[in-house]
This record gives sequence, structure tokens and C-alpha cells, in this order.
Amino acid sequence: MEKMNRREYGLLLAGAAYSLTSTPARSQQAAPSPNVSAEASPASRIGKLGGGSVQDFIDRIGSNLGSEGIGFQQFDNGAVHRTVQDKLRDILSAKDFGVLADGLADDTKALQKALDYAARNDVGTIMLPAGKIRLTGDIIVAHQDNHSGSETAQITVMGHGAGKNATWLYFETGSLRVRSSSHMLRDFRVTSKNGDGIKIEPSSEPPQFSARGAMENIRAENCGGSGVTFEDCWCYRMDNCYARFNKGWGIEGKVGPLTGLSVNVLEISGGEYQGNGRIAGARTSKGGAGRGTGGGISTGRCVQFNLRGVTIEGNVGDGLKLAEQCRGLAVDGCYFEKNGSHPENRDICNDRPGQATHGPNSIVIVNCNFSPQNANGTVQERAIDLWDTIDLKIVHPQIFALSSGILYSSEPIRIRESVPARARGWIEGGWYSSAKYAQEWIANETQCFGFPRKQMFSPDVELKPGSESAASRNYFVRVPPTCARGVDVDLVTRPDGGVGTARLTRVLRRGPAGTRFSTTSFDIAHPSPLDSIYTSTSSVSEKMPGTHVEVQIVRESGHEKDTLPSSLFLQALEVTIYEGRISAG
Repeated sequence: MEKMNRREYGLLLAGAAYSLTSTPARSQQAAPSPNVSAEASPASRIGKLGGGSVQDFIDRIGSNLGSEGIGFQQFDNGAVHRTVQDKLRDILSAKDFGVLADGLADDTKALQKALDYAARNDVGTIMLPAGKIRLTGDIIVAHQDNHSGSETAQITVMGHGAGKNATWLYFETGSLRVRSSSHMLRDFRVTSKNGDGIKIEPSSEPPQFSARGAMENIRAENCGGSGVTFEDCWCYRMDNCYARFNKGWGIEGKVGPLTGLSVNVLEISGGEYQGNGRIAGARTSKGGAGRGTGGGISTGRCVQFNLRGVTIEGNVGDGLKLAEQCRGLAVDGCYFEKNGSHPENRDICNDRPGQATHGPNSIVIVNCNFSPQNANGTVQERAIDLWDTIDLKIVHPQIFALSSGILYSSEPIRIRESVPARARGWIEGGWYSSAKYAQEWIANETQCFGFPRKQMFSPDVELKPGSESAASRNYFVRVPPTCARGVDVDLVTRPDGGVGTARLTRVLRRGPAGTRFSTTSFDIAHPSPLDSIYTSTSSVSEKMPGTHVEVQIVRESGHEKDTLPSSLFLQALEVTIYEGRISAG
């Protein structure tokens, strides 16, 4: 009988699908274990694996086709038999194409070969090894050739974690450019010395597709540009991702040529966006001569942008900046602190749009914390500064002073509009940590932003024709200091049996000095002698009304347009002011 050493015998039994718990003597062949099938002897198995001697079998196992001859079966009795080669090809590794990840070798060509193979062959997952993967040019995750017959082929690019000793894509030049229309990026870190870290963009060749995908546990750090950029992306989700210490934005939306959007819908859940941006102007200590550029997150033009449980802090520029034509924003349970290197940097803001209609349609900010920075001895002016939002709700904002007693230098929240009555919505609830904010927490530079606070009067006053009466009445409404500048006055009138037009004038005065700020004349036609008519009027003051508003209604019975021969009854009067408010919890 041919003698075998221990290594040869182990290889033989592996090929024959046997498992022994004891080590045979060098000159003896061990009998099969009672719980192992003995349908064929080891020697007969060799013939099934290619024939020849034991040495032939060993040579075959050691070749690049050796895994074809080794069987594999999962523990479950119902599992099917496969070869080890088939099993190992379930997941593609970048190391299969020569990626070393030692921080010394240039892995650009090897990694690109691996990703190109995955795209051409509809590979579901490609693994990136742990270590520093040194790259000297762009790496493209291409749109996949679809061989599976499904509508969309998806690729997952997965590392071994995003921490210090895990997977690190280090670009000396270039970026990770993701053009797959359906993809998942997971568990790795990216740095680009001179450019953006990760670019989510449409495929470059026809037919062009907008990206759809997700990121989980991705870190984009210390990039010369932005950490992550979106261009022409349709829908995307980011979970527990970090973008820190990048010279541009942590996340930056860029308008693309296909859709005209940075992203249609983007949801960011968890993670941190910290230390991004550049000092503007001469640097003195931490501050600069001008407003810091870049920052935490810039939305770009998008339809809906959602943030939940995100930390945005310590950015050199703004924390969260809405681009022109960002239509919807939802911010829930997020933490903003120390954003900006200049007093004009904000936590949440947008610039005045070129057209009022390019302002946001809807913004909701719920249960968020805001704390100011102190750069170069001059503190941040405001936390939230927004223009031209049609529907803005700020619910339970937490406005804090830092432990050193630093406060926002101006009202923490400012709401503005470029055309009257564009900005609508209100602020409710909340908490502030300093008495300074009790009366100075909002700069409300709008006509109608705030809770519609209505006060109804039912005077049933008779405004007589001719010279029989002065025909005027005055009504007073108290106004809190955070009100908007707009006042709406609605009337319900009824003639006393006559038919014609009544000429009325509404006068508004601001307390306590009683300064007139609005006078409006209008005609009310009464075609029926007994029907009531509802009339709505609106006005705006150049500044907040003060402590109260005085409303005076006058009938100009001597005016040529006053043709109603009978008395006019003022049945109801409703005065609406728009009250911004916050409660001191």
C-alpha cells in the first residue's frame, strides 16, 4: 500500500468528504468513523477527482482550479452540494484582483479592475480589504450590465469598518465616483487630498440613469473638497455616516444636467458633520474677516431633504444651508452647536433667493438644540435665519447658552420675506436657557408669520347715512412683542333695507403712541336689502405693531361712491394678528 504523510492524508480525506477526529499512524490507513459515510474509499475518491496518484491529486488541489474538486455543503440536511470554488465566488474580493491595501502600493488599477468585473458580471457584493488602499486617480463604480433579468441590478461595495485600522480609501488625487443606478456603500473611510471624497452622479454613457442608493457607516474625512457630493440623484439614504474636517462641505448638493436637481429625496439618519469649511479672509485666532465658506451640509436644489438625529457642530461655515429652490426640509431631533467662524454664519439658513417663488415651500424643525459659537471673541448672531418660506413650523426649539455664558448676540431666530405675506407658519413651545431671550428671541420681519391670533367683536353697530352720525367705531387688540407686522381685519355688514354701495375706511394705529400706520378705503356693494356681506382686508406695518393695535372703521357717507340710502349695520369684526411665541420651560 502506498504510504502517505499527514498532510497528504488530510488533503485526500478533504477531497473525499471525510472527517476524522484521530491522527492515523504514518504506515496505516485509518478506518472510517462510524458516523461518516463510507460509500467510497479515499483511493476511489481520487479517481473521481481527476484520477492518478496521490501526488496528482495534491498538485490539482494546489492549482488555480483546485477548489473545483473540493465539495461544500451547509449544515442543514436540506442544503445542496456545491464546490468550494462556487461557494467562494458568492462574494467578490478586491484582493482577488491584486489590491494590497498596504498604504504603499498603488492600488488604483487593481481596484478598478475589480469594480469593472463586478459591473460587467452583475456581481452583487464586492469586499474591500482592511488597510490603507492608496489611489492615484478616480475610481468609478459603474452602472451595471444587467444579466439577471431583474429590472435593476444592484451592487454593494463593502469594507471592514470605517475606523482607524479598517478600510481606508486614500486618494492622492481623484475621488470615488459612484455612477451605479442602484448601489449600497458600507463600512469604509474615504479621504481625497485635493478633491471631493465621494461623488454620487449619473452614469456617463447612454442610457443615463440617476443614482438610487444608500450609505451605511461611511466616513468622508480630511478631503480637499467636500466629503460627499450629490448630482442628479433620484433617491438616497444615509445611515450613521460621518463627514468631518473637509475643506468644502460635509455634504454638498450640486445641480445636475439630467434632472436639474442635486437630489430628488435625501434622508440622513444619525451621524456627525463636523469641522467642515474654510476660514474667509485674514485669520485671527479662530475667526476670519469674512463669513466662513463651506460647512456642514448644503442641500442643493432638491424636492425633499430630511435629517433625523444628526449632529452638526463646529463647522467653519454654516451648519445647514438651503440652496435656492430647495422645496422641502424636515429636521427632527438634531443637534447644532458652534457653527461658523464669523458672526454671520448660521446653524440653519438660506440666502435671499433671486425670486421669492424660489424660496422653500415647506420647512419643519422639531425638537432641535441650538448653541452659539464664540469665534475671535465675537459670538454668532443667530441660530435660524430663513427667507421666503411658504410654510415654516418650528416646534420646541431648545435655545441654549454655553456653560461660559455665551449667548447669541441678536435674536436667535429671524424670519424674512422679499414679498409681503410670502412667509407663513409659526413657532410653538420650546425652551431657552437665558432671561436675555425672554423678549428678544425672534426677529419677525414678515407680514403673516406667527400663530393667527384672532379677536372677534360682535358690535352690531349702526353706521347711519348722511350727516346724522359720525359713523365710526374703534376697537383695541393687545399685541405681544414677537408679532409679525401684518394685521388682517374682516367685516360682516348688512344694510337696513336699502340697496347700494357703502364706502368704508379702515384705519390702523400702533400703540402705545397711537401712530397711524395704515389707512385703507374700500367699497362694499349690497345688491340685496337684507343680505349680509363678508369683506376681508389686510395691511402691513413697517415694523412690529407695539403693545396694541387700534382698529377704526369709518363710513364715509358723504363720499360720491357711498350710494346706500339706508343705515349699514356692522354685525361682526374679526382682527387677526400673527403671533410668534415661545414658552420658557
